[in-house]
Amino acid sequence: AQDQPAAVREGALSLLRREQGGGGEFLQRQQGMDPIDRSGEQLGNYRLLERIGGGGMGSVYRAERADGAFEQQVAIKLIRTGLISDELLERFYAERQILAKLEHPGIARLIGGGADSLGMPYVVMELVEGLPIDLYCRQQRLDLGARLQLLQRVCEALQAAHDQGVVHRDLKPGNLLVTASGQPKLLDFGIAKVLLSSVVGASVPYTRTGMSAMTPAYASPEQVRGEPVDARSDVYSLGVLMFELLTGSRPYTLDSLTPGALEQIICLTLPPDPSSAVAQQRQPPPAGLADARSLSRRLRGDVDRIVMSALHKEPGQRYRSAVALGEDIGRFLAGQPVRARGTSRLYRMGKFIARHRTGAAALAFAFVVLIGALAAVSLAARRTAEQRDLAQAQAARAASAQAFLVELIGQADPYQSSGATTLVGAIQRSLPGLEARFAGQPQLEAEMRYAIGYALQNLGEFELARVQLQRALSLSQTESNPLQLARIFDALGLVDWWASDYSASAGYFDAALAQLGKRNDPAFATARMETLTNYSGMLSEPGEYRRAVDMAQRAIAEANSIPNPDADTLSIAWNNLATAQESLGEQDQALLSFDRALALRRQSDGEMHPDYASTLNNLAFLHMESGRLPEATQNFQQAVTIWREILPPEHPDLAVGLLNLAWAQTRGKQFADAERNANEALAICRSSYDENHPRIGKAEQTLASLYLDWGRPEQARIHAKRALSVYAAADEVNPTWIETAQTVLDAASH
Repeated sequence: AQDQPAAVREGALSLLRREQGGGGEFLQRQQGMDPIDRSGEQLGNYRLLERIGGGGMGSVYRAERADGAFEQQVAIKLIRTGLISDELLERFYAERQILAKLEHPGIARLIGGGADSLGMPYVVMELVEGLPIDLYCRQQRLDLGARLQLLQRVCEALQAAHDQGVVHRDLKPGNLLVTASGQPKLLDFGIAKVLLSSVVGASVPYTRTGMSAMTPAYASPEQVRGEPVDARSDVYSLGVLMFELLTGSRPYTLDSLTPGALEQIICLTLPPDPSSAVAQQRQPPPAGLADARSLSRRLRGDVDRIVMSALHKEPGQRYRSAVALGEDIGRFLAGQPVRARGTSRLYRMGKFIARHRTGAAALAFAFVVLIGALAAVSLAARRTAEQRDLAQAQAARAASAQAFLVELIGQADPYQSSGATTLVGAIQRSLPGLEARFAGQPQLEAEMRYAIGYALQNLGEFELARVQLQRALSLSQTESNPLQLARIFDALGLVDWWASDYSASAGYFDAALAQLGKRNDPAFATARMETLTNYSGMLSEPGEYRRAVDMAQRAIAEANSIPNPDADTLSIAWNNLATAQESLGEQDQALLSFDRALALRRQSDGEMHPDYASTLNNLAFLHMESGRLPEATQNFQQAVTIWREILPPEHPDLAVGLLNLAWAQTRGKQFADAERNANEALAICRSSYDENHPRIGKAEQTLASLYLDWGRPEQARIHAKRALSVYAAADEVNPTWIETAQTVLDAASH
């Protein structure tokens, strides 16, 4: 049978089409296994010895060579044939050529395949004798260094696949076995996706290959959203695995969540740093690791940054490859500086800001900081105009600062500079001459270094920022300027927050507050509000929620003493308060605080703004979690109204908002309204996406659930079947969506 190409293609393609509901756990799930034990039968050159696992698509057997040519044991997967089109069959045959090239000691090899006498396809795989990587680490009581070294080897194996243009898409402990010799082995590359169409040949149609297995706990945000994936999706899954092996827990608790809630958590909620997770969890760390306090201290900083970089919500902010992740692990083990940046302070606001600021926004903000420093110098010159000598000195300072800024911007302009074309590059080129440029003007040099340091930390260049801020601090300590010192201390506190060194960060924030004292001057009150707001946000990360509440409340109190407090800063203070209150289980207070943050966001951006609509949408989910259905429905409706006003009529964001609103209206038995909104969302999805995009299935599923609750089972069956049909042909699907659609179909059929 192995000499028949069509049979080989049939077997290999069937492996790709494993049942989605199995969540990728082919060997673990027994439901749907063939009722007949075929042990003892011969398939081609192999004899089946014993059944060792199975799933909804068939069974897995240990087998051995039966022709006497040589001794060899393999794993054979017997898979029932499904409705496979010629196009998909040819597509997989091309992909199988790539899978056959995955020759690496860390990858379980695809040996061959065929079809039995009944036409049932089978696939022959390398038999791996080993333990899942998490169980292996526990049984061997591996310490932190040994676990990281093991993960390095996993990165090497994964990179070998990526180098062949193949992404795994279902990394998890069950698909990563470790042999008795300590060799990790990647399994189930049979469901992998070919990344490069050039690898499989231009004659092969580059189409969707059917439902892919995906385990939500390890799936990347782009997988959960049903978007295209690349190697960086595997990096994210590896980040989840790394988090689990180093802390004993996963980044999120996803048990018993609705599809919407699951997507919200994976796509919008930032997990705690590993060091914080260890410090907060009740159970002791896994066997072989240090006690909780020592382990948390060991993870804090570099390991936190490595893991959180891998877990970044945005693929472009993660490690670009598995080998880059492995190299950073190696740097940590060698005591060298790591390249990971972790996640940004603004990104850590989680639910509050659904649309995260981009690098371009950070660049613009950095220019604003630098221009603000110049403005402060110019203002000082104008204020002392009546004192001629001082005015001339201040004017000279302003001119010097202005010349520096103009030159800096010019260096960042690719039309003026053949070198660095970014602000970071321009700043780095300007630093060597900074001291000479401001010779004899230590206070001005301090102000410019502070502005540069603050800009650099917003651009993610933390160590560069730290150097400039420390230099600014040294220069400022010779002057009696508590406000300037406080701002520098605050900026250093932010840098250490980025670095997850919470103790050092708290020390700088305390130093800033000490400099500011209790002076009633508006400038001092504003600086206190900003520092207290930053302090409150930082304290929530190591789990000091009570102190976070106190700091946020103090920031809000300071704002009340300022004639025109900055609405953005104040909205963040209220958001930090809501976040800490929610973590303490104070849902009622959190909702009130969230409402206040929303009001300030309205004041800052206005209601007709995407961020305001996103905030309303997020607040609605919090209301749903708290059982406040009317409030949730109202917020969803408001968000939809705004999106209708400011977005094109067929924008996908509007479809998402309409589906959320329909979900809430269904819960509230507003069936006619829910039907209208869900149908509109379905029409938008059909016009915005390919015919088999999961979002279309989600809209059909929403209608199915609506009709089931409405007592119209026939229509529920129609839409549930349509949803399942879309999911079956889609490239990436949230398995919870499939389970929900199947549950609705089953309920409507009885």
